[in-house]
Amino acid sequence: MWCVSPSQACAPVQRVKRPAASQETAMSPTIRRRMIQTVLAVLVLGLGVLALLGLKQFQRKPEQRETIEFVPLVTVQAVSVGDVPITVEGFGTVEARVEVQLVSQVGGQVVELHPALIAGGFFEASEMLVRIDPADYELAVARVQAELAQAQAIIIATDARIVDAQARVDDAQSEFQRLTQLGATGAASKREVRRADLAYQAAQAQHDEAHALRKSTAARRDAAQVALRQARLNLQRTELALPFNGRITREDVDVGQYVGVGQNVASAYGTDVMQVPVPLEDAELAWFDVPGESSGIAGEGAGAAKGSAVTLNTEFAGRSLTWRGRVMRLKGQVDPITRMVHVIVEVTDPLDTQGYGHRLMPGMFVRAHIHGNTLMRVATLPRHSLRDNNTVWLVRDAKLRFHCVEPIRKQRTDVLVRGLVDGLQVITSGLDVYTDGMRVHTAEPGG
Repeated sequence: MWCVSPSQACAPVQRVKRPAASQETAMSPTIRRRMIQTVLAVLVLGLGVLALLGLKQFQRKPEQRETIEFVPLVTVQAVSVGDVPITVEGFGTVEARVEVQLVSQVGGQVVELHPALIAGGFFEASEMLVRIDPADYELAVARVQAELAQAQAIIIATDARIVDAQARVDDAQSEFQRLTQLGATGAASKREVRRADLAYQAAQAQHDEAHALRKSTAARRDAAQVALRQARLNLQRTELALPFNGRITREDVDVGQYVGVGQNVASAYGTDVMQVPVPLEDAELAWFDVPGESSGIAGEGAGAAKGSAVTLNTEFAGRSLTWRGRVMRLKGQVDPITRMVHVIVEVTDPLDTQGYGHRLMPGMFVRAHIHGNTLMRVATLPRHSLRDNNTVWLVRDAKLRFHCVEPIRKQRTDVLVRGLVDGLQVITSGLDVYTDGMRVHTAEPGG
């Protein structure tokens, strides 16, 4: 223990320097802690390395597998090149080529009707359909016949008068000439010559009067003959008929009814010939023949004398019916709204070809198959097998190859092309991914 005297209390304090050994003793805990941390870090790192080496030692090696190339399966069709007849398809509504109104040309009371004068009734050409009371017209014929007979009698009598008057003229002329010669020599007086001259003039006047009477009577006779023809024509017109075989669609008259001149009594159409206007695009005209029109691409290039044959089909009365027809002409103008051309198909035998006895009737909706010209040396492919309008996919040496073709005609389900030969394999199925030269497997259609 140190004791400080009062005299030393205010003396300066001197800093005493510790020996080095005491400083090392003070720093020992820090160094020791740092060393412990370093050792622990090294230990953890070593354990991690050992664990990694252990995991690598026990890790299973990945299985080695062979790389497999994906080769798609495609459907192919063998190409067959040949001559293909063209068929142009269209639709149309049947029309009657002849459709008329039966009109009365004379007036009178209806006294008789044909049993077929009802809607749907059939009649034959020149068969009486309506009879108008002919009594007035028979009387008119008789009256005109009497007038004609009277005129004929007058003409006969006048001809006799003309002959007699001509004889008198000849006698009077001879007497006048004789007296004139005698008067020149003084053998006849002037009075006698004058009397002979007057007699000659009177005979000539009677002759001229007879000729005038005959001429006027001949005119009356001619008028009576015309009137007789008119009366007989009116009498004939009391029986109404049509000059073709047909079918009634409407009747507007009955027995006892009075009809006037120009009044409709029935409507009818001819059953001998039917026609079907078939609207088509103008490009289709190139594939078949139309009489009087250019035959186009596939035909002769000049106006065809005979139109292409046509088959008409429809479903009627629970049956599939067929009729035969022929292209006859074009309608004569392009439809201003649809821009279609109407081809007129005529059917001269309205009965179906199957023998069911069904007639082709106006208003039926039919499908028309126009049998056109034949394309030479073309291949027929499914329409979907044509890619980008002019390319097909071929299979050569188990590889897909692009091939350009010339499309000739696209039809509803197929396409006709040139540029292929027999035996080539055309891919008809689709691919999501494709390149020229890729490997493919082939399968037959339907497989």
